[in-house]
Amino acid sequence: MAKTAKDIKKVRISFIDLSDQAGIGVREIDLWGKSTNFFKLPAESLNHGTENFRWGAALQYDRKTDSFLVGLWGQGIYRFSRSGEVLAKYNYPNITHSIEILENGNLMFPFSWSSRDQKKITEIDPSGKVVWSWSAAKFIDDEDPSMSSAKREPETFVAITGAIALDDQTIVATLSQANSVVFIDRASGGG
Repeated sequence: MAKTAKDIKKVRISFIDLSDQAGIGVREIDLWGKSTNFFKLPAESLNHGTENFRWGAALQYDRKTDSFLVGLWGQGIYRFSRSGEVLAKYNYPNITHSIEILENGNLMFPFSWSSRDQKKITEIDPSGKVVWSWSAAKFIDDEDPSMSSAKREPETFVAITGAIALDDQTIVATLSQANSVVFIDRASGGG
């Protein structure tokens, strides 16, 4: 489909609106800054008792289902309708930075604040079943990259801040504490 000036009126930007602590939610705006949709996140999904509740959140709009995926550190991934109804919840509490919706409808996301023995990237099907995962431990052992420490989470391992599918066979991940961008072969798990 060609993009024309007429289509630009349909463009929306969505974000997690933290401007009102009593009403944290998902807001959509048009390119002129006018709010076109807003819904509050359920209070039980926000863990105000932890210092991390304001960061470590991921948001992704699913065009195929006209729904929003919100990943909240310490809670998991929620799928919301445009009106804010919870359509699904996936119990992956280490989610932090991104959620990628793959062509087949599966979800892929990194775990940033995690230990050495935990999987660092996970792919789940729409029911929540894990269909693929990757651990950075072998890459770190084999490549011995120059490691740094995260001041906010000094006990975390690697801190993957993003994972995207380059194609059906290759995942690209940013390992911030390993100062590396890694191309991961899905079949072998090698980076």
